[in-house]
This record gives sequence, C-alpha cells and structure tokens, in this order.
Amino acid sequence: MIRNVPDYVIVLAAGKGTRMGSADCPKVCFPVNGVPAIERALSVYHDCGIPQQIVVVGTLAEKVMAAVTPKFPNTAYVYQSEQLGTAHALRCALNGLPVMDENADILIVAGDRIIDRNILEQLFDVYSSGNASLALVSLECSRDSGQGRIVQDQEGNPVAVIERADIRKAAVLKKFRELPDGEYPSELLSRQLCDIFFGNHADIKPVKGEKAFGSLWNELQMKRMWSSEELKQRIPEKAALFRLRTTTGEKILTPEEALNISCGNTSVYLVKSAVLREVLSLLDSSNAQHEEYLSDLVGHISRMGMTIRMVHVKDRRKVLGFNNPAELLEVERQLSGLAFPALSEPDPESFFPLKEWRRRFDDPEYLAGFSSIYGEDQDVIDRQLTVYRQVLTAAETVLNADSLSAFVRSPGRLNVLGRHVDHQGGNCNLMTISYETIMLVHPRHDDHVVIRHCCPDKFAPCDFSIAELVADLPWNDWKSLVDSPKLAKMIHEYGVDWSSYIKAVILRLQKKFPVHPLRGMDLVVGGNIPMAAGLSSSSSLIVGAAEAAVAVNRLDTYPVQFVTLCGEGEWFVGTRGGSADHAAVKMGRQGKVIKVGFFDFSVEDTVPFPDDYAMVVCDSGIKARKSSDAKDQFNHRISCYRAGFKLIRKYCPQYRSVLHHLRDVNVRTLQVPLSQIYRILLMLPEKVTKKELQALLPEEDLNILFAPHDLPSGGVYPIRGVVMFGLAECERSAVYASAMKRGDIRYIGELMKISHDGDRVVSFDENWNPSKYISPVDNAALLNLLTDLESGDPDRVLRAQLIRQSGSYACSIPEIDLMVDIALRTEGVAGAQLAGAGLGGCMMVLVRKEAVPRLIRNLKQGYYVPRGQKDDILVCSPIAGAGKLP
Repeated sequence: MIRNVPDYVIVLAAGKGTRMGSADCPKVCFPVNGVPAIERALSVYHDCGIPQQIVVVGTLAEKVMAAVTPKFPNTAYVYQSEQLGTAHALRCALNGLPVMDENADILIVAGDRIIDRNILEQLFDVYSSGNASLALVSLECSRDSGQGRIVQDQEGNPVAVIERADIRKAAVLKKFRELPDGEYPSELLSRQLCDIFFGNHADIKPVKGEKAFGSLWNELQMKRMWSSEELKQRIPEKAALFRLRTTTGEKILTPEEALNISCGNTSVYLVKSAVLREVLSLLDSSNAQHEEYLSDLVGHISRMGMTIRMVHVKDRRKVLGFNNPAELLEVERQLSGLAFPALSEPDPESFFPLKEWRRRFDDPEYLAGFSSIYGEDQDVIDRQLTVYRQVLTAAETVLNADSLSAFVRSPGRLNVLGRHVDHQGGNCNLMTISYETIMLVHPRHDDHVVIRHCCPDKFAPCDFSIAELVADLPWNDWKSLVDSPKLAKMIHEYGVDWSSYIKAVILRLQKKFPVHPLRGMDLVVGGNIPMAAGLSSSSSLIVGAAEAAVAVNRLDTYPVQFVTLCGEGEWFVGTRGGSADHAAVKMGRQGKVIKVGFFDFSVEDTVPFPDDYAMVVCDSGIKARKSSDAKDQFNHRISCYRAGFKLIRKYCPQYRSVLHHLRDVNVRTLQVPLSQIYRILLMLPEKVTKKELQALLPEEDLNILFAPHDLPSGGVYPIRGVVMFGLAECERSAVYASAMKRGDIRYIGELMKISHDGDRVVSFDENWNPSKYISPVDNAALLNLLTDLESGDPDRVLRAQLIRQSGSYACSIPEIDLMVDIALRTEGVAGAQLAGAGLGGCMMVLVRKEAVPRLIRNLKQGYYVPRGQKDDILVCSPIAGAGKLP
C-alpha cells in the first residue's frame, strides 16, 4: 500500500480544448492510443488508492461524463458554468464540496495529464515527509517549450512560476525599450510584436494582443511614426523585467533569463484544502492573458513563508500531456514505446550517396535496366534520364556528395475509360504515361520538410515543420480536418500552390500513423508532366511525396492503403474526388492498362495495350485549375451525385439494403430489368435549387453536400443528368477490359465517344459551326427509352441500353469539344474524349500508330494554328507505376 495518499484528486476537465480543433470533443476525451485521455489518467489515480475523484466539467460535460462513468461510477462531478480559467474551476470544486476537511490533502491535475505512478508516489512522499504546504511536479523543458518556468531560490525551492505568455510580453517590451535612437513606423513595430508574442507564421489573435498590451496594441494599428524615446517613456523598465519577492529578498530576471530556465511547470499540485482556499482568494488577473493563473499559488505560498517541495522529472515520458494535435502524437508515441527508425541504416537497395548516383547515371550497364520501367523506346528513356540528371544537378547544389539519397519516380496518368465515377464506386481503366515527376529524397534529423524544384522561378521553395503543421489543425479525424474552418481560412489566406500537395499527403500519413512522428526530408523535385492539363500532375506529386515519406520513415504500408491515403490526402487542397488518379500513378504497369474497382479498392484486371495503337494526349492550352470556380464545379457535380443517391434511397426503400454507392443502382444488384432503372431516373428532378432539395430531403443535413462549393450559376443542381451519366459510365468502364481483351477497338472507340458526349458542352456541324450541346435527359427522352426497350426491335433495344446513354455531366469546354471532333473526323482514330476531370486541360485519342502524323497535322491545322498556339501533343505508352528507383 502507498503511504500518505491524498484524500482527493480534483481533475480539471472543463476546457474545450480549442487548440485541438474540435467543437464537439473535449480535449480530455481525445483517444490516446484508443483510450480517452481522462480514463487513462483516472486509472492511475485509482491505482494509487486516492479515495475520492472529483472531475470539474464544463460545456461538454455529458461527453466527459460518458467517458468516465462506465469505468469509474463513484466519481463526483462539479460543473463550471463559465470557462474562466483553472483557478475559477478550483473555486467551483471547493464551493461544490463545502464539507471537505480543511486538513484534507488535494491533488490537482489537468484532465489530459498522464503521469507515471512512481512520480505520483514520489510527490506524495516529499509532500508528507517535508511537511510541505504545497508540492508540485516539474519537468525538464526546452527553450521553445510553452510550459511555465519554475523559478527557484538558492536552495532549489520553488518561489514562483512565470508563464510563457508573460515572458513573451516582457520580451516585446524589452525589445521596444532597447531600440536604437530613431523613428519607427507602426507597421514595423506591430510586426515585431506579433512575431515575438504570437510566433512567426502563427495566427494573430487581436483579442489576446489587446489583453496583453492594452492601449499600446490599438495604437500600433494606427499608421504613424514612433520615436525610440517615446517608447522608452511609454514602457517603464519594470514592465520588461520580472521582479520576484521571496523570503530571502528580491530576485530579478530578464525575459531571456526566464526563457532559459529548464524547469517547466506541469500544473500538478498537492496542497492542503485550507491553504488552497486562502490562496485562491489572493489571485488576480494582472498578467498577459488577464486570467487568474493557478500557477500563482507557488508565488503566494512562497511569500507567505510556507514550505514548498518539488519533484523534478527529467524523463518527459513520465509526465505526459497535450494541448494540440502534434503533442497528442508525441504522447501516443511515448506510450507506445516506439522510436524513430535508425537513420544510420537506410534501405541499402534504394539510398546511395549523391556521388554514387552520378556514377550510375553514366554507367551503360545500369542504364540498360531502365527498359523495365519505360519499355524499349530509347527516345523515351533518354528524355526521362534528362530529368533525373537535372534533379541530381540541383541536389548537388544543396547537399554534399556523401548525402544518402533515393530517387522516387511518379508518372502522370490517363484514365482511358471511367470518368468521374471512382468516388461513386465505379471502375476506372488506367494507364500511366511516359512523363513523370522525379524526386530526390534525403532523410533529415528533424521534422522539417525542405522542398526545392529544378525550376525555382516557377515553383517557389518551401520549408515546413510537420509538428507545427499538425499543431495548427484539428485532429478528430481526417474528414473533420479537411472540412475545418481553420483549413479553409489557411487556404483562403495563403492559397494552394505546388507544395500544398506535398503537405497534404504528409499530413494524411501522419494522421494514419499517429504514434510514429514523421521525420523530415529534403526533397528536390523535377518533372515533365504538363501542369493543369488533366494528366494528374498533382496526383503524381502527391504519390511521389508519399513514396518519399514512406521510404524515409519506413512506414508499413500496402498498395491499397497507400492509394486510399493519397486520394484522401488530396482533400486537403479542397477537392473531394476519389483515388483513381493515385491508383493509376501507383499501380500502373509497363505496356498494360489496369482495371480498378473501389469500395473496396482492388485491381480487377490487367490487359495489354495494343501494340499497333497509341494514346495521344493533346493539350488545349486551357489550364484546368483546381481552384475558384473550377473547384466549385468539380465539387458541385459530386454533390449532385450524392443528392441523387439520397433521393433514390428515399424513393426506393425496398432497395435500400443493397444500395451502398451509386454504382449499386444497376440491374444486377437490384435484380430488375433495365426499364426499372429508367423509372428510378424518372423519379429524380432534372434540376433543383438548394432550397428545393432541402424540401425533398427534410430529414437530411445537406450542409455536408453544400459545404465544399459555392452555389453554381443559376443556383441549380442538375441531379438527373449527372446521375444518369454516372450510372451509364459505370457500365461503360466495367466492360472496357473485356473489350480490349477481345481486340474490339471499334467498340471501345464508340464508348469513348459516348462518354465524351456526357461531358460535351458544344458540338460542331460539318462546316465547323458551333452550337450548344444538350444531352436529352428530360421526361420525354426517358419515356422514349422505355418505349424502345419494350418495342421488340433489336436495333431500338440496343440503342436504348444504358451503356449507350451519355447523360449530362458537362465538364468539358468548347475548345476540347472542337479538338475531339477534329480527332473523330481523322482516319485511323478509334475514339477521342476529355482527359482528366475537365474544365480545361487535355483530350486523348485512341489512334492507330500509322495515323498519328495525320492526326497531329489535322489538329495543327484545325486547332493550334488558327489560335496562334504552339501545338502540345504527347504520344504516350504505358510505363511502370510509381516507386523508388532501384
């Protein structure tokens, strides 16, 4: 049995945990390796034998109680109606327990603290054996720690705690007082204040700034000049120093001296009830945060001449706690006992010194192996080797010759059939193309990711800390993170650039592997995939960065998981697509097309691409930007799918048990004739406004559907046309592989044409005059299909098959429609259609190899030359999917 156990433990659990980024989960309820933090903490106090556990709860009280009560039914709860700080929470607890004996010993802890039982036993011992009025636990802390600093007297006894915010405030005031003689603009002073007080690149919170600096904060927002003399007069010397009254006299510390104290406060206190009540009455809020600091207990008790004892802990694993997602990850890692993989032993099959890579790229025997990646076309191999050498040259300017590094290659892709349906569970038929993103990756000893591009004038360098990125965002689950106002604000303020895609997938991997804080890496990037052309340059970047992070951290991933994480990672930049592009980039096969399925992800088939055909990609010159109106339209179409699917489940409850994804609305799953599918489509509105849709689905919270995009032009959602396209495209994509196996290129070309008509917005007559293209999806069109199905005429029945219906997704542009029609009128072309998600970018053509020159000539004459535009045409063949260069 443990001797001298406290009578009570008061657990402070009323905080909202704002820095965790969750509006509905209190910080103490966040799982730590699967167990709520407060449950872990209470288990320790229970095991120590503390007879009474009291939990102070607040606005999310029911969630805390639900986490605690099942395992600790005898716990008492005290309600803190307003979150006015920890000192106020203690007052609530003491007022709620008036029968507490004044000699009772009370352990006070934060709800997220997970403390080693042995440390608590030491605390109980020094408190009782030293006849102390207060005992506390301190922890060795680094200079950049956010912990309060415990100031000690000459004998090592605690005399005060200085909070980090007050150190920052004093540092600002000292900086202003010591400015050289001269005049300073408000903007400069304000920037210096924010950098010191809030931290570089941190969120600036004006309310906190005004609390800390009062009128000075407001005056610095006004444009004027300040003299150094005026600042000295405005800021008294004592405001920039810490003057502490102790029993042995005054102790003076500068902000720098306070910051360098390595004894950090853990907010774990053991104190007598009577002492606590007395000292609580003395607390005030004259500090940088205008809060009553519970840590001021130390200073008051010291000045009263009472005895204070301390247990100082050097091993941070013994006292764990968290205030943000990054710290939660560290807590989970510590509890799991995991360590970083040894940097001294990188994978010998992949990591070599830069000088060795230089030698290999000049070694004919090594270069001969590239045919296993790119095939036998030497022109393709030579073109890609040029990119490798460019990346290596760039790396040699920032890393030394002995730096162990690996090369990661990540090709672009074509979805040769199966557009816009991967996120609805449909198939995609994917081939990689012989244009790639190439990365050189070098492991670092910290958590910084330093990114450089071979073309710095087009792609600015970037450097970020993984822990800081994690700490800045909510951490309940991935969806809450990507839907969070905090991320939306970040994207709105800083925009999305090329480095955002690298941040995205690293953050997703960190969320997936929470007990393995990812180490940093140097990335040098190059490539030749046309940007914003619908060839998945962004997905290539994501997959390449994921390959690099997995290699450096030795993460235990498998292909299906890897592809899913990459797809979900891209949600970080605001789109809500699926994983088809990432699957193609990762799973591609040299000389093959792969058929993949989703929910659950699987490679269903692999078929050879015909030797006598090529896939020619033609850039329209209109960039398919994933931002602004384009991103809204992408997400708007997905919302149409989801709304349509909800309506189908509502209108057809007899099928609800088998309807998990839109792809399930088919004759095989529902075991109905095709006519029933058309009757289901007739139930859907052609077009509907947001208000009308909410009226149709009053039981649904549709804010989730509407959140990722602004309202479209006209404010309508073309539900029926989008759903019809999706159902038909699922049918087309499902049969592609079997048609390719039997060599039915004509049929594949026909399916490509129908698919593009579903995206088409303009058609061209024989004289190349454009007219608006409208795919018929109205009631009359569907009723005609029903009539054709029931006619008994083989031609009419064949024409009415769902696979031959285009629907109306309408994500092409007139320029691409023109290019498609030029291609389709070229002899030797089997099919042509939009490439990528649409709204710009490229189109692709399935064409006989001998007809490629003719196709290029026709596109130049009909499209590029009249626009004064340089032709950008890529002749592609399937290459191996992404991976490390062996």
